Amino acid sequence: MKHWKAQTVRLDHLEAHLNQLARDGYQVFGLYPVMLAIGADDEITTFLVVAKKGLDYMGKEMAQLETEVREQ
Repeated sequence: MKHWKAQTVRLDHLEAHLNQLARDGYQVFGLYPVMLAIGADDEITTFLVVAKKGLDYMGKEMAQLETEVREQ
């Protein structure tokens, strides 16, 4: 999981977080809204941002399979 990153980010910080991920070489894999209730009437909208960098293990395995199929 070293190539994966998951973090909850407040709506007002979302754009800056996505830009930083892009600068670090990550691609967004999923963006999921999460509502946090604070007190009776206050809610904060946050997003769970899941990103990956490069090929993960499964991606490497699939690339190896594709290479083997092409060689046959």
